[in-house]
Amino acid sequence: MYILAGKPAAMKKLLPVLFTLWCTTLVAQWVKTNGPEGGTVNCMARVGNDIWIGCYNGIYISHNEGLSWSKSPLINSYCSHIYVQHDTIVVYYELRELDYSGSHYRFYTIVSFNGGNSWSVKVLVYSDFPEGPILRVKNTLLIKRNLDYAVSNDWGQSWSSSGHINGNSITSMQTDGENVVAEVYQTTKTAHFVSFDACNTWQLIDSINNIFDTRLSDGVVSATTARWDSVSYYSIIRTFNWGQQWDTLF
Repeated sequence: MYILAGKPAAMKKLLPVLFTLWCTTLVAQWVKTNGPEGGTVNCMARVGNDIWIGCYNGIYISHNEGLSWSKSPLINSYCSHIYVQHDTIVVYYELRELDYSGSHYRFYTIVSFNGGNSWSVKVLVYSDFPEGPILRVKNTLLIKRNLDYAVSNDWGQSWSSSGHINGNSITSMQTDGENVVAEVYQTTKTAHFVSFDACNTWQLIDSINNIFDTRLSDGVVSATTARWDSVSYYSIIRTFNWGQQWDTLF
């Protein structure tokens, strides 16, 4: 793991020299930490003055901006996501468990309301392979699961399944904190639905074929659309009014 550190170089008069120094400075700004080796960082969160990272074998914490790390005893399994809001921390993690039918991966959340000093009991979110991460819309937490999604109205202390959207399988979900856009698969094409009330109700905003990679920011929906003629052609489209009109960016 690397962190960004250092100060920019002084301005030089000659452009070639400036460019060379600028490139050299950028390289020097990255400093290797003493963090966990040999694994993938799945998520990172600022918790108070500390940095938490979720890895394949649990959570590591740095108290000095990434210069050194220690393994947290909180969990010892794959950490998918860490959600933080003030003193509330929700940890979303995976356990491999055995039952009468064999070995299964199950995903749980644990919650702290006092900055990590004490934790709730673990709560099952889903068996098999949820696609996460934790999304927050208003005061509701969402986790996209395999083909549907789970909802929590008590900051991860309990979860309920909300099923499919209009009978369709969900392929992705995006939120800007106030609204949610879901991409669903409808037999031979994709469609997009929006919810303005934390996923209680949904309305169709488009059923454009070959549209994917949807993004939502401040009420603006953007997506990639594709057309295949003799060559593949891709363009970025967006809507400011929830699908009533779309325009093309490029």
